[in-house]
Amino acid sequence: MSVTIKGPNLVDLIKQANRKIEIGTEDALDIVANLTQSDAKDNCPVRKGKLQKSIKIYKRRFVRQIGTNVPYAQFVHNGTYKMKSRPFLVNAFEANKQSLVKELRDMSL
Repeated sequence: MSVTIKGPNLVDLIKQANRKIEIGTEDALDIVANLTQSDAKDNCPVRKGKLQKSIKIYKRRFVRQIGTNVPYAQFVHNGTYKMKSRPFLVNAFEANKQSLVKELRDMSL
């Protein structure tokens, strides 16, 4: 006589949990990237200009980069010896970095 006890397939459960974590993380990154982009555009010192319009989100797996390809952006952001810095990107990041922690913490598995 024998008794067989079967439990759930742990490998499948782990794969499902990992997939939920990946999706939740990507969603959280998208939310915070959108908030950061919006704040960067709002903080951009030149309203409705080329610099403000050029602030984009560049997306890769588990990476969101908010930036601009306008050549003079670094001078506006970091300043020059003739002009004070106006760090619209860094300030937007600083304002939203805790939102990423919150979004990841609130992620439901």
